Amino acid sequence: MQVTDEHVKALRSYLSGDPEVWIPVHERLLASGRAEGHESLIWAAFALLVRRKFSPTWSVDKVIRYVASVRASLGEQASLIDARVAESLMCRALGDEVNSEVLDKAGDKAKVHAELVMLMALVSDANMDDSALDELLESAQKVANQWQ
Repeated sequence: MQVTDEHVKALRSYLSGDPEVWIPVHERLLASGRAEGHESLIWAAFALLVRRKFSPTWSVDKVIRYVASVRASLGEQASLIDARVAESLMCRALGDEVNSEVLDKAGDKAKVHAELVMLMALVSDANMDDSALDELLESAQKVANQWQ
């Protein structure tokens, strides 16, 4: 499924902290069966930012420390994100399949939740303004549409 402007609008509203837009658009996409494009866009944006943050040199230890710092910043809500799933997703985005069994066992909800929480943290850490966020989402849309 093609990633549409509606998918981009939904993710942009989430990353901008605008639940009044995010929630209804997200629910409409899920209900209409058009979530596949949405999921592709989330993964593309996530992978682009993971690579931007950790490339060209990265290590599993750096990924683990980053996930731990994000979870620590969540306070009492840290348990909402599975650290192993988040770490495995980040490693996969960097081209490492070493923990693929973790992702094989994890449910879709756990994976998407980890992607979204970590994506929000990556955007925040990058201090993205509106223009940078638009550029990221435009690039992610192009990448995701190439997969289709």
